[in-house]
Amino acid sequence: MKKLIRTGLLTSCLFATTMSQAAILGLDLIETGDDAVADISSVFNSTDIMVVSGSEVFSGAQGTDIGAQSAIFSGVDITDGTTSLQLNEGFLLTTGSAASVGTTNTANNVSVNLGASGDADLEALATANGLNSNISNVNFFSFDFTLSAGLNAITLDFLFGTEEFPTQSVTDILGVFVDGVNFAFFADGSLVNNNGNPANFNNNAFGTAVPFDVEYNGLSDVLSVVGLVDETRTTHTLKIAIADTSDTIFDSGLFVGNLGATTATVGGIDPTQPVNAPATFLLMTVFGLFVYGRSKHVK
Repeated sequence: MKKLIRTGLLTSCLFATTMSQAAILGLDLIETGDDAVADISSVFNSTDIMVVSGSEVFSGAQGTDIGAQSAIFSGVDITDGTTSLQLNEGFLLTTGSAASVGTTNTANNVSVNLGASGDADLEALATANGLNSNISNVNFFSFDFTLSAGLNAITLDFLFGTEEFPTQSVTDILGVFVDGVNFAFFADGSLVNNNGNPANFNNNAFGTAVPFDVEYNGLSDVLSVVGLVDETRTTHTLKIAIADTSDTIFDSGLFVGNLGATTATVGGIDPTQPVNAPATFLLMTVFGLFVYGRSKHVK
C-alpha cells in the first residue's frame, strides 16, 4: 500500500514558494506484488489520449528494493547549483535498478543486472544506427491508444541519465516508438546514447567538484518529444523502452513525464519547448518545511 511519507528536506525557513533542493521526489519503486501497469498509468494526466483497456504491457524486473527495475515519482529537480533539470510526476525505466538513482554520484560504475534479454524494436534501432544489437536488461512500457479528434501526435518530456558517460565505448539505448517509429533523439538529431557529441550531456562524472544530486555520470537536458501517429491507423501504439547493448554494466535511467497530445507536422525533439517545473511539494509549518512524496521506498 502506498503512503505519504517525509522524503528528506527540513529547513528552518518559515516561508517558501518554490523548491530550493530536491533531486528525485517521491520515488516509489515498482516491486514484487505491485501492479506495474496501474502504477505507471497513474501518472498519466492527459484527457486527449484514450488508452485501449487491456493493451498495456510492462516489461521489467519487480524484485524488492535493489531488485526493482522501475519506479514512479512525484517530481524531478536535479541540480548542481547552476543548472536545474526538472520534470513533473512520471515514471522511471532503467537498465539496472531504480533504487540506485541516489542523491549524489557515489561511484563511477553502478551496475545491477536484472532484466530480460532481447527486444525487436530496440534491436532494430541499434542495428540501424550502427550499434551492437545484443540487447539485455530491457525495461519498457507500451499501450495502444486513440487520440481526441483533430490531434495527430503524442508529446512527452524525458531526461536520460547514464553511468556510461563519458568513459565507455559501448552504450545503452532508448526509444520512444509511436506506431513503430522512434522519435527520441538529441537536439542535434543524433540517437540518444553516450557515443555521440559530449555536448549533449551535462557532466556529472564521479569526482566532479559540484555534482548533480543523482548517481548518473552524464545527464541529458530535459527534452520534449513530438511523435507523429500513423494517420492511416485508427488505433495507435506508444512504446517507451531502454536497454543495455553489448554488456550488462554501467547502468542508465530514463525519466519520463508530461505525456500529452497535440497537432503537429514534424516529429522529433523540440529543444525550445519549455518544461514546466515540478509542482510545489513544500508543506509549511511553524517549525519548518517538510518535503512529502508518495513512496514506499525513498532513495
